[in-house]
Amino acid sequence: MKFFTHAQLKQAAQIARERDYNRQLDLAAIDTLDTHDVFPITFEMPHEHRHGERVPVHVRCLVVIDTDGRTALIDTDLDLYRSLGEHEVPDPRRIAAPSSN
Repeated sequence: MKFFTHAQLKQAAQIARERDYNRQLDLAAIDTLDTHDVFPITFEMPHEHRHGERVPVHVRCLVVIDTDGRTALIDTDLDLYRSLGEHEVPDPRRIAAPSSN
């Protein structure tokens, strides 16, 4: 599963703002997030429109932004997306159920 670091998420937001992509995140809001966290991408798709006009391909990402599972959409530069790190997705069969007392 790909993820953003805090710095990469901020960079993606800046690029989205500069290119006027449809899905953007507020830079000030990103500054309130923990800089040591990683932000997993739970869904992504190629996208090539901005306000109904064709533009170079970029990636629309659904990003988990906090431990409560809240998400946000951001359109991300293709080269930045390709440079993102990856975490192994846990196998749900290996997650132990809470024990009952």
